[in-house]
Amino acid sequence: MDKPQITISLDKHLHDFLYHEYKTDENGAFILTKRSDICLYIDSMWCVSDLPVKPNVKENAVTFILPLSDINHRILREHFIYVPSWKELQIQQFIESEFRRRVRDFFCIGYQKGYKQKRIIEAFLASYGMKFNAINFDQIKKFDYRNRENFLKEVYTEIQNAMV
Repeated sequence: MDKPQITISLDKHLHDFLYHEYKTDENGAFILTKRSDICLYIDSMWCVSDLPVKPNVKENAVTFILPLSDINHRILREHFIYVPSWKELQIQQFIESEFRRRVRDFFCIGYQKGYKQKRIIEAFLASYGMKFNAINFDQIKKFDYRNRENFLKEVYTEIQNAMV
């Protein structure tokens, strides 16, 4: 029997991020397990139907193979599964936020170890492989710039609150 799977639309830079983070099968579908936050979140967003749900044409389609467990194996095998558009948007936003968090963490650790911004960006791009070249040096630099700006605003706010 086929493995239960869902398909959603996802930006190319997030494809690259997922290729770095997760294994794929021979068809390029991401194999979800219960070992990461992204997988747990995606696994919680599918719905079932007794009738087939007409799939929408997906741009930049990504397929996820869902993990089977004692609880869901019968549901996944005996019903039609799909992701409503509003839940698909939530999945996209969650993966985007995880990607941004990973970039922020990469920079925080890199700066803590004394590396310069250019070296950190080059290391990030090299380590994540960026298969589709969907994200480049300048975009990662903008992420870092925005994170620094937000940090400075937080410092300013804390100091202002302490002065009053």
